[in-house]
Amino acid sequence: MDDLLFIVVSVLVGGAAIYAQTRREKDDIRRWKRNAVLHDLEPDSRKPIVRGKFDGIAAFATLYWTGNKNSRRLQTRLTAEFRRPPASGLEVRYETAGDRLMELAKGPDVQLGEPRLDRLLHVKADDPEEVRALLGAPEVVTALRAVLPYAKGFQLRTHTLSFYEDDVLTTLLRHRLGAAADVVRAIERQAVAPWRAAAGRWGLSLDADSLHLEGLAEGVALEVGVRQVRDEPTLQIRGQVDLPLPEDLRVMRREPGNAGLRLGDPILDSLLVVSARSPDAARRLLLHSEVRGPLLAVVHGFPGSTLVGRQIIWRRPGRAAGDLSDRIGDVVELCAALVLAVDGPSPTEGEEPA
Repeated sequence: MDDLLFIVVSVLVGGAAIYAQTRREKDDIRRWKRNAVLHDLEPDSRKPIVRGKFDGIAAFATLYWTGNKNSRRLQTRLTAEFRRPPASGLEVRYETAGDRLMELAKGPDVQLGEPRLDRLLHVKADDPEEVRALLGAPEVVTALRAVLPYAKGFQLRTHTLSFYEDDVLTTLLRHRLGAAADVVRAIERQAVAPWRAAAGRWGLSLDADSLHLEGLAEGVALEVGVRQVRDEPTLQIRGQVDLPLPEDLRVMRREPGNAGLRLGDPILDSLLVVSARSPDAARRLLLHSEVRGPLLAVVHGFPGSTLVGRQIIWRRPGRAAGDLSDRIGDVVELCAALVLAVDGPSPTEGEEPA
C-alpha cells in the first residue's frame, strides 16, 4: 500500500511540476508576443513566432526549447530572408576545429580578404570569386562585424541569415532583427551593384528585384537576366542582330565528336561548329575580318553561348555579374560586326581570311 501511495504521489508531483513549467513557458510566450507588438512586430496567432519588415527585408524571430525535460530553456532564433539568392551554393558559419583540420588536407575555404572574418568564419560557395566580391565589400563587412559579437550559431545560406541567443529577447528583439536585416540588405545591394553599373553604362532599364535588364544598347536590342539552364542558375545575355542572316544559321562551341560545316579557316574550324541552309552564305559572313574576333570571344570563350538565326545568346553558369558591363560589350560588338559584314564587302572582295 505504501508503495502504491508513493507511486501516486510521485506521479502527481511530477505532473504538477510539468504543468507548472508548461504554464510558465506559455506565459513567457504571451508576454514575449505582447512586447513584440509594442515594437511594431506582428505575432503569429498559433506559433511562437513574430515577424517584421525592415526597409523591405522580411525578418522573423522564433522561440524554441533546448535541453532535456529536466532542464528546458527558451532560446530566440532570429532569421532574415533574402529576396533572391545572392550566390549559388552559399554557406557561411563559424569555423570549427574540424574545419581547420580539413583545410590542412584540402586547402583553405573562401577567403574574404578581411583577416578577422577569415579567422572566424568558414565560407563555401560554388563561385568563390562571386562570394568574395559580395561578402568582402566594405558595407557587408561592417554589417557582419556589428552582428557577429552576439550571434551564436551564425549561418548564412542562399535564402536566409540566422543566429540565436540564449534568452527570451524582449527590448533587444527589434534591434537584433534589424541588425540581421542590415546584413541581408548590404549583401543584396552589393549583388545588384554590377547590374546598376551595366544599366547606366549601356542605357538599359533595370528591374532590381528580378535582376533583369532590357533595352537598346548602341542600337542592339538586349535582354539580360539569370535563367535556369538544366536546373542551374545561368547568367544570360540575348542580343538581336538588326539585319537578316543566313537561313538556319547556328554557331556553337566545338566539343569532341561534333561535326559541322567547314569554313576553310583552320582556327574557326577547330573551335566552332557551324550549320546553315546555305554553306556559302555562312562562310561569307563568318570569315569576314570584323566578325572573327568577336565571334570567338562570345561563342568559344563561354561554353553554352550560341549564334542562332539572328540571336546571339551568351551564357555563363552561376549568378556572378562582376564583369557584366564588359560581357554586354562583347555581345554588342558581335552584333555590330555581323551587321557590318552583311552590309559591307565580303572577304573575297579584297580581303583574305585571317
